Amino acid sequence: MKKSINNALSEEEQEQVLQGLLSRKIWRFYELLAKWAPIPLMLGHWYGVWDYGRYPRPTVLNTADNGNCIIWIYFLAYVYMPICMIPVSFFFRYCWIFRIPFFYFFGINAIRLYYQHWLITPEQLEMHHVFIIFTLILYAYGFIKIAITRSKCRIPDVSEWRMRFFGRRRKNGTEKPSVLDGKKTSL
Repeated sequence: MKKSINNALSEEEQEQVLQGLLSRKIWRFYELLAKWAPIPLMLGHWYGVWDYGRYPRPTVLNTADNGNCIIWIYFLAYVYMPICMIPVSFFFRYCWIFRIPFFYFFGINAIRLYYQHWLITPEQLEMHHVFIIFTLILYAYGFIKIAITRSKCRIPDVSEWRMRFFGRRRKNGTEKPSVLDGKKTSL
């Protein structure tokens, strides 16, 4: 029986089936990475801010020697990742809760630009704490809203948006049938 099933597809068709399975696995991995990768980076930044606030000390990095490496790491973490991940979040139709880390990274960049220093300084510490508390409030609001409404965290599809904008159709028959309703109308 196995021979007849295996021989039902040509080698080219079997390769196409395997390619389809492989591409679905790649897309699934990419989706999971886009959804969950920013969270450990954000938590790591929170730990760094907490550690720096608990034991204030001057920055020990010699930026003359390794400044390019530090700039590259900051560019990858705080510029490249949010810019490339936000379109992915729209492509996979993530709800706003999964976009909170992106807003967090943009806020951290705004703090760094305002204080004109790309390493954390004692002057920035209070703003970082305020921004972390704001981020936690956003998460709490989102999870409480999901728990109260008992809905899934997703972006509504086009038909749901259309219903929100244009309202529901009346059921009492006072409305004229439309071609879009799928009903045949006679002239």
